[in-house]
Amino acid sequence: MKQDFSRSDRHLSLENPIIIVDKFHYAHHNFWALERVRKRVQKSFQDKDRKSMKKLRFLLHKPKEKLTTREQELLQYYLELSPDLKKAYQVKEVFKKWMTQSNERNVRLNLEQLYQAIDESGLDEYQYMKRTFKSWEKEIINSFIYPYTNGYLEGINNKIKVIKRMSYGIRNFQRLRNKVLCSLI
Repeated sequence: MKQDFSRSDRHLSLENPIIIVDKFHYAHHNFWALERVRKRVQKSFQDKDRKSMKKLRFLLHKPKEKLTTREQELLQYYLELSPDLKKAYQVKEVFKKWMTQSNERNVRLNLEQLYQAIDESGLDEYQYMKRTFKSWEKEIINSFIYPYTNGYLEGINNKIKVIKRMSYGIRNFQRLRNKVLCSLI
């Protein structure tokens, strides 16, 4: 049974909260899976290609449309060396398409296409990502329906941690508190 996730049917309340996963957190699963494939493939290469492949990490994650001609040639060279790396790159592109082109009407259909791309790739590294997405599917879909994110709050928390780190040795809590509050203005 599929649930309808339209906004008009849902009421925000404390008894029945709507849980939304930040896109940042589930986008990392795609990054990690691609990195695991790259590292596994890199181990099987000869010394020359293995050492130069470390630079490939940045090319794999760079948007396809922002690659220079030289970067495209280099990326294509490595993708042709390894079918698994090529499959992982294709899944990454499907993931990117899902993230950028999905809205509340087509998010479920696009997510199914992502699952299909993962299955067709046959890569074990992406199976963990798929299982995680399946178990958090409702919350992930909610991130496309509702425009809420806790990015601002996480930024404030990070800023406070940096201030605490820089203020090592301040013994007076009131002084540290004032420093934090002044930096947030």
